[in-house]
Amino acid sequence: MGKYVFNPFTGNLDFLNDLTKIDSDLIPDTTNAYDVGSTTLKWKDGFFAGDLTVTDVYLTDYYITGKIIFDTGDY
Repeated sequence: MGKYVFNPFTGNLDFLNDLTKIDSDLIPDTTNAYDVGSTTLKWKDGFFAGDLTVTDVYLTDYYITGKIIFDTGDY
């Protein structure tokens, strides 16, 4: 069963027939108001291309391959 969602770029309601894929940006209607997942219901993996901007990060049990670039230099 599909669902209508508001598209802020067109100002229209778009019908989503397949909620497993989207073909537009995913933008909340209010800044800093919504979460993705919770402390008890978590997403398993995230796959991103390009830049990832995150604030107030606390990492536990992490493994990093490659290079991390901080504002103060490369580590």
